[in-house]
Amino acid sequence: MESLLQSTLTAMGTKIVCELTWNILKSGSNKIIDSFKGKFMKKYDMSENQCIDFLQDITDNQAINPKKPFTEIISYYEKHTDKECPYEFKEEFQEWIQENYEEFKKIDNKPAQQQSSIVVNGNQYADRGGSIQFIANQYNNIEAVRR
Repeated sequence: MESLLQSTLTAMGTKIVCELTWNILKSGSNKIIDSFKGKFMKKYDMSENQCIDFLQDITDNQAINPKKPFTEIISYYEKHTDKECPYEFKEEFQEWIQENYEEFKKIDNKPAQQQSSIVVNGNQYADRGGSIQFIANQYNNIEAVRR
């Protein structure tokens, strides 16, 4: 299933292909997060933490009804601000998505980057089934032990 933010983008006709999670959003482009804070913090009396928590919730939680994502967006707004959602919030949220569409596309087009690697200290061989086997020496750094 899609995240709520992905469903919202789809409902607006701006489909993003990649999985859009909070980690991808915050590592992919601070411009999107900063633009949200700039547009909504002052006008809707939201703190920076409320803005970030709101964005994190709508990117990490799956849409219950992908055909009507704005109902859920409004619910999350009310959850994080403890206020009734103003009528104009939905329109301004849609404007914000349109304003940041190019940034969302950049995230979608970013190639996946390897974040970690494994160092193997020993010999490996492939058995007949194609599995890679690791032959570990009982002593790591046997050269150091012999000195």
